[in-house]
Amino acid sequence: MHAPISLVISWRYACTLATNLPKKPFYPFDARGIAKRFRHAAIFGAFDALMPGETMRFCNDHDPLPLLGQLQARFAKHRHQLCATRTWCHRDRFRQIGLKQYGEGMLTYLGCSALAVFTSTVVLLLLDTLPFLAATHFILAVAILPLIFGAIAHFVPVLTRSGTPHRVVLLAPLLLQVSGLLVFLHFYGRLGAGALLAAAVISLPVCLGFVGWLIARARHTLGKPHPGWRWYLAALLCLTIGLALVPAMQFWPEARQELRGLHLHLNLLGFVGLTATGTLQVLLPTVLSGPDIDAAIRLRRDLPLAVAGVLVSLGAAFWWPPSLLGAGLLIFVVCRLGLAWLRRYGMRVLIGDGASAALLAALFGFLLILVFGTAHAFGVMGGHDTVPRLYGRISSAAGDRRVVVTYAGMATSWTAY
Repeated sequence: MHAPISLVISWRYACTLATNLPKKPFYPFDARGIAKRFRHAAIFGAFDALMPGETMRFCNDHDPLPLLGQLQARFAKHRHQLCATRTWCHRDRFRQIGLKQYGEGMLTYLGCSALAVFTSTVVLLLLDTLPFLAATHFILAVAILPLIFGAIAHFVPVLTRSGTPHRVVLLAPLLLQVSGLLVFLHFYGRLGAGALLAAAVISLPVCLGFVGWLIARARHTLGKPHPGWRWYLAALLCLTIGLALVPAMQFWPEARQELRGLHLHLNLLGFVGLTATGTLQVLLPTVLSGPDIDAAIRLRRDLPLAVAGVLVSLGAAFWWPPSLLGAGLLIFVVCRLGLAWLRRYGMRVLIGDGASAALLAALFGFLLILVFGTAHAFGVMGGHDTVPRLYGRISSAAGDRRVVVTYAGMATSWTAY
C-alpha cells in the first residue's frame, strides 16, 4: 500500500515569475477526509480558488500522478506552472486511517443505536408502558440528536475541503447519548429535576465546541467553503439556545410553559429542521450521481428565509399568529426544494431509486410536521397527539387503530431527518 504523500503545490502565472510578488503562507488541503467520489471536484475547486503567487499543501493517501497530469492538462492553456514536491509521512498515515475508522464506526454505531431506540420505543408504546414525553425525548435526545452530530462531523470535512476530524469531535455524540439517557430517565420517572440540569451541563459544551470547530474549519478552507456549513452553524446555534432554556425553566417556573414552547421550536424547527433541509440538498445529487448546479445558490438564498421562519415561529410560544408566518416561510423553502428536485430529476427518477425515495420521504415528513404544527396553533388539533390523531382519522379503517397511529406518528418524526 502507498503511504500518504504531502505535495507542496504552487500555481504562479508565467508572466509574473520574475516579479516581486509578496510571500504568502501555505494553504493546507487534506483530501484524505473527503469521500473519493467528491475528491477530484473538491481539488479542482481548490485550485480554481488559488491566486497568483499562492501555494497550497495538498495531502492525499496515494501517489496522485494521474491527478497531476490532469491538472497540467487542464491549466496548461492558461499559462499556469505547477511546482510540486513530495514528502512521505508514515506516522500521519496511521493516524488518519485510525481517525477514519473511528468516524465510520461511530456513524455505524449511531445508526444502529437509533434504529434500536426507535424499535424499542414503538414496542413500549404498544404495551402502554412508556409515557408520551418519555418516548419523544427517548427518540430525540438518545437517537436523533447524537446521529445528527455524527452526520455533521462527517459532512463538514467535505463542505470545507479539510481533513478527518479529531477523535474528540468523532466521540462527542457519545456524551450526547449519556445526556439523552438522563433526560429520558427523568421523564420516565426514575430521576429528579437535577437530571435535566446535568444533561444541559453535558450538552451545552458539546454544542459550543462544535460551533467553534465548525467556524475554524470554515475559516481555514482554501477559497470559499460550501454554503451548507452555514446551515449547520445556524442549527447548532438554535440548539445551544434551546439547551440554555432548560436551566431557565428550573429557575423561572412561572414562565415554564412559554420557555418550554421556545425550547421545543428551537430543537425541532431550528436544529432538526435546518440540518435536515441543508443536508438533503447535498445528499440527493450524490445519491443520484447527477450534479445539482443550483444547490449552492439555493442554499445561500434560502438560509435567511429558513432562519427567519424559525425565529418568527418562536413567537408562537406566546401568541399563536406568528406561527402562521413562520411555518409559511419554512413551508415555502421546503416546497421550493421539492419543486427544484422535480424539475431537475423528475418524479420517476426520484421514486425509482431507494435512497432518493427515502430522502424525498424525509422532506415530505418535515413538511407534514410544519402542517401539523400550524394546525395545532389554530386549535384544529390539540397538544401532543396532533400527529396520531390525524393519522388515526386517515387510517382508521386499516385495522387496529393504536398500531397504525403509533407507527405513523413515530415514523413522521423519524423521517423528518
